[in-house]
Amino acid sequence: MKELITLICALTFALSSFATGQSGDIIYIDGEEWTLLGKPIEDKEKLSKSLADALPKNLLAITSNWSGYTAYWSVANERLNLDSIICQLYNDETREAYRHRIPYSEMQRIFKKYYEGNTVVASWLSGKMRAAKGDVLLYERMGFSRNYEYEKILTIKNGRLKKQQLFHNHLVSKGIVPDSLPDTKKLFRLGIENDPDFAELDKIFFHIDHVRLDSLGHMVDCNVNAEMWNDRYKLIIGKYCDKVKSTLLKIHPWQTYFINGEYVLKYKFGFAFMYKIRDKKK
Repeated sequence: MKELITLICALTFALSSFATGQSGDIIYIDGEEWTLLGKPIEDKEKLSKSLADALPKNLLAITSNWSGYTAYWSVANERLNLDSIICQLYNDETREAYRHRIPYSEMQRIFKKYYEGNTVVASWLSGKMRAAKGDVLLYERMGFSRNYEYEKILTIKNGRLKKQQLFHNHLVSKGIVPDSLPDTKKLFRLGIENDPDFAELDKIFFHIDHVRLDSLGHMVDCNVNAEMWNDRYKLIIGKYCDKVKSTLLKIHPWQTYFINGEYVLKYKFGFAFMYKIRDKKK
């Protein structure tokens, strides 16, 4: 039993730790420094492992940077170049942290097949990356799930920059925040308490996601689902989900942000609320 409790505690700590926002790499675009919201080296498992094995044993890894390093990149001649890798090391004697740059010889060994001349080109990488600067507008405690005042969306193919888009993100409306909804029973008036099919339930959790907003802070569409512990209830809860959706679409304005070309809620991945049917039976 003791071992089981220890394992559960360890797993709980690990999950909560990984929920911490991660610090990004640094990238220079047209001479300007931006935060790169991602770790491109981690996209290639073999490279990631080779680099991890090469990092000094006295590496100072923190919850906001599990990889233990910060890579420095630049865009030049339409290429995404890896310029250097810096990590924090800890001196046990002085009890101080200090910066350490991965030696050129190690860079040559790890990234040997990606060198073009004297430069490491991220030819293993294809897809979209976000570079950011300015104030943080939206923040969620997981990975790189945050948005800044200015963001560039970089489209990369085999290490070549194919397209970049600049967005000025901002707050559009100071309207209603999902976690400040008034009394949900009064707001939605679902009448579930009078439905004999739900006589055994005291509360239901509704989950709202895939929210679409317009420039005025009106919700134009969303998905509503209910968390039910019994499959029988799942078959008959649909009409109440429809009622919740109908009410949500009538509420306005919501607190709305313009983020990378879209209008979004403060909670981009959706939100949830509890609908209390009745006091819990004793």
